[in-house]
Amino acid sequence: MFCPNCGFQLPDDARFCSECGTVLTPVSQSAAPEPAPAPVSAPAPQPAPVIQPAPSFAAPLQPEPSYDSPRTPIVYIPEQKNNIMCVVGFFSSLGTILLGGIPSIVTLILSIIGLVQAKKNNERGRGLAIAGIIISSVLVASLTLGIIIGVIKNFYE
Repeated sequence: MFCPNCGFQLPDDARFCSECGTVLTPVSQSAAPEPAPAPVSAPAPQPAPVIQPAPSFAAPLQPEPSYDSPRTPIVYIPEQKNNIMCVVGFFSSLGTILLGGIPSIVTLILSIIGLVQAKKNNERGRGLAIAGIIISSVLVASLTLGIIIGVIKNFYE
């Protein structure tokens, strides 16, 4: 005799398959007709449950790219270099703060030259030049105001 589930060969008097554990029915019982099941009345219809759709957390689908359209050419853009005059103008204007603002006219001129060169040559550093111009201008204005106040004070004494 063979197991109807897994096909393992078993002795003729086996009640269980030793390979898969399936319960075997003896040949004499399998030939007997099975009694007909009793009719079961249909259960009362119940309302269908309301099912809410699950929220979608997936990203929206992107449209497929069209391969018939012409491709955009890849253009190499060289990296811009810093304008040295912008850098020198900014850091020298910071240095003039320590020196009391005396060479601030020179740093103002350096920053203006750096700003013009950076724009003309399409270089980086324009922000440094503008910051250098602002710092130098404030120092020149405060130095000039201090000189004017000193002259007026000496005039009235």
